[in-house]
Parts: sequence; C-alpha cells; structure tokens
Amino acid sequence: GATMVCEAWPGGYCTRACEQDTDCPGGECWETGEPPPAPAAVCFKSCQQPSDCRAGYECDTDNTCYPL
Repeated sequence: GATMVCEAWPGGYCTRACEQDTDCPGGECWETGEPPPAPAAVCFKSCQQPSDCRAGYECDTDNTCYPL
C-alpha cells in the first residue's frame, strides 16, 4: 500500500506518498523537497476556491489546499 505521511499542520494533515497525480484521488502529487526518509512527493487536496479547503488552509496558486 501507499506510505502514509502525517504533518503537524493546523488540525493535522495526513496524506500519502505519490509518484503522479493519478495516485491522488481528489488531489495532486507534489514534490516535498525533503531529504530521505521523507517521501519525495505527497498528495495535496485540490481546490478551486478558499471554501474548498478547511479552516486554517488556503487555496494556493497551485490550486491545492495549503496551511496558512
């Protein structure tokens, strides 16, 4: 199965490692820039407007929900 990744972001943020967007139902695959053992890329929720994201997150210019 996919490797789960949980970040200490507002309200917690659990996602999974990915290699391409198709690995992320309802989201997009983005490189983390983190060194191993962190995954090279993880899924972020897709959005079109701020209301698509939960409190404490914004719909950024990449159209993904990211912490404020």
